[in-house]
Amino acid sequence: MNGNGARNGARNGNGAGGRSRGGSGSPVPARPPSRRLPPGYVALFPGLGGRPPAPAPELPGLLAPAGQIMETVDGFARRTGCCPPPSGLLTGAAPPRSPGRELQHELLLYGLSLTLHTLLAATAPPVALLGHSLGFLPALVGAGAFGVEDGCRLVLVRHRVLAEHPPPPGGMLHLDTGADTAAALAASVPGTTVACVNSPVRTVLSGPAGALAHAEERARGLGLSPLRLPVRHAYHGPGLEPALTEMRRRCHGIRRRPLTTPLYSATTGTFHGDDEDLLDALFASVARPVHFRDALRALAARGATAFVECGPTPMLTRMAEETVPRLPALPALHPGRPPAETLRSARDLAAPVKEVSGTAPRAAGTRQEPPPGGLPAPG
Repeated sequence: MNGNGARNGARNGNGAGGRSRGGSGSPVPARPPSRRLPPGYVALFPGLGGRPPAPAPELPGLLAPAGQIMETVDGFARRTGCCPPPSGLLTGAAPPRSPGRELQHELLLYGLSLTLHTLLAATAPPVALLGHSLGFLPALVGAGAFGVEDGCRLVLVRHRVLAEHPPPPGGMLHLDTGADTAAALAASVPGTTVACVNSPVRTVLSGPAGALAHAEERARGLGLSPLRLPVRHAYHGPGLEPALTEMRRRCHGIRRRPLTTPLYSATTGTFHGDDEDLLDALFASVARPVHFRDALRALAARGATAFVECGPTPMLTRMAEETVPRLPALPALHPGRPPAETLRSARDLAAPVKEVSGTAPRAAGTRQEPPPGGLPAPG
């Protein structure tokens, strides 16, 4: 995508400039833009920008009520020999420089996001799911489209295809600015494109290594606080398109299931449906821009009342606060805070208040309003 295409995509919320296309080139059916949601929270799933939490002895016990998700992920890693068991990163049992560490990290983020989602959904199910970048995969599994082990296989396929068929060296550059300024910068540096519009003040460029270095120099001169992201590929850019066919070819035998929870796409700006090939949508999202800001606004406009991040850091939480400041947003985990405390706060935000004394229950994430005439007198 060139600079003009990036600018248009940022404005209309659809990186394809209209109807999105899957990896096979087939059009994705448009969804009605006026779909309403009941009051409640949206579960947010982060991509690789999220970092594993610091090892905490109490964390595995807190996650245990979610069932066998991490056990399934660990079992997949052992059976395939692709990497050490990912849960070792939670307990500190993983060697500091083990082979397959990058894949171990990806599988941990996948399993941890699903586990946190399951814990929160046991309190109250979300009204919709939204994944950012590679967080679209756990969102798909959380929405019922694929099983947990099939999701592990999809993580492995994506990782191996990019390792065996690497695109040209590239990267991603975070900027403290909005979409219009970032698009103008991308238009001035051939080869770069707007990859992620994360909030009104956070945007990410993607491109080849040389072009990205040029963009970084210009951004620094403009005071945009450029920051290189710790990735080896130019995700959400056209350089990854050639890998999509190979990813899809390796996914034979993976069967999708009907969606059980509304799933919104930050790539197409629509709700996904059971008439779509979601494997195509998954792999196409690797090479298409992410319009997270527009997705947050759309879900708030459709009735969502809160956002809860199912990940190890408050990365998406900050984006939600910047984009829709009128709605509460919390992370399930936060570095430097006790996991039991952050999980309890997230559950409290997600849970609707039960009916008391004939009053209607309030929606998750909404504030309790005083009755007409003010608060009752004490005593």
